[in-house]
Amino acid sequence: MIVSIPDVFTPADAAAMRAHLEAAADAWVDGRATAGYQGASVKRNQQIAEGSPIALEMGDRIIAALERHPLFISAALPNKVYPPLFNRYEGGMHFGSHVDGAIRLMPGSGARVSSFFWVQSLVRDDTQRAMLFDLDGAIQRLNASNADDAARRTLVGCYHNLLRMWSET
Repeated sequence: MIVSIPDVFTPADAAAMRAHLEAAADAWVDGRATAGYQGASVKRNQQIAEGSPIALEMGDRIIAALERHPLFISAALPNKVYPPLFNRYEGGMHFGSHVDGAIRLMPGSGARVSSFFWVQSLVRDDTQRAMLFDLDGAIQRLNASNADDAARRTLVGCYHNLLRMWSET
């Protein structure tokens, strides 16, 4: 299930984050530092050093913004969110054939700067997670329309019972 999460940051917030990352010249290291054996031969980029103050600060901002976004919570049902990493590509840099899920900060001229991370969901099975996502969306629409209160309560009960049944904590 792929879900686009709009408006995690305002354009001004994204631009400020990008400027902060670009100003941290000493924090950028060879991206191969985090590549495994297979990826090292095709990875040509730069990455903010893991654990550096700027990586922790920017990562915390991303996670906090996502935790406030109801669509992210509904779709991911996060159990654990791994710290974001930051990379950039400029001047012919590339990352060859690989698998990478990225949340991109606002594009600008010059280097492409992005952040990526992994989320471990409470619900392992994608089909079950999609069903819960659809059910949650329907419940939210019913709540917005002030539909039958008893029916909404029943659906909320079904949602939480399924979540309890399918969760892995």
